[in-house]
Amino acid sequence: MPDQEDGGIVKHYVEMFGQLGAKSQGGEEVSQRVLILVENAVKHLEMWQTGETKNNKSKLIEQLRRQADLLADAAPAQSKVMTNAAELLEDL
Repeated sequence: MPDQEDGGIVKHYVEMFGQLGAKSQGGEEVSQRVLILVENAVKHLEMWQTGETKNNKSKLIEQLRRQADLLADAAPAQSKVMTNAAELLEDL
């Protein structure tokens, strides 16, 4: 189905960015790792068999922004990582 999205790959990358965000919240510098993970996510989405790349990428961006909003007050550094990842994904 052309409009099918795969929640598995999206969930995987939301979790991965969340882990980097937690490291950032703990004081680690993760900006380079975020960039690498964004590049890997795009490559992985392009190869993914289920769903369309564009739909999965849009869903990932949406989920990252949603998580960033939820974390904004309690974990601002983690929220920033999620927002930055979403912005980088939009640019690719």
